Amino acid sequence: MGPLARFATPLLLLVACADDPPFLSLSTLCDDLAEDYCDARANGCCPGVDPDPGTCRMPEVERCKTQLQALTAEAALDYDSVEAADKRRAARVVTDRCGAPPTLASFFTGGLADGAPCERDAQCSGGRCTPDTRVCAQTPRTLCPTP
Repeated sequence: MGPLARFATPLLLLVACADDPPFLSLSTLCDDLAEDYCDARANGCCPGVDPDPGTCRMPEVERCKTQLQALTAEAALDYDSVEAADKRRAARVVTDRCGAPPTLASFFTGGLADGAPCERDAQCSGGRCTPDTRVCAQTPRTLCPTP
């Protein structure tokens, strides 16, 4: 790596993220994530899905808030607003390229690993406690809702 590249790369990253705050408040988490996902959908990631951000946003926020209630009720889980902001920035790179967003549970630390015994979805870092085997697993995620 040349001397200019060594200094230019961090500078480009700072400029690219200049409008992002260094933390992501738990109170705005669902609104912020819905904005990211709906922006990606509106930018052509989901052909056949209504690209109107107003149509997209409310169901996405409500779905998130339902999951968030269960996650915040789990005593073993912690939410770090700085780590969450970093996670959101990384997730935005993926969703902007039409990739699947991370589970909401991944914004918390202290969740059970995949394969661990569980009683409910909110305990699992992957977002799902399988109903038949009662072990933690990854929740299948897609950016585009199915009709």
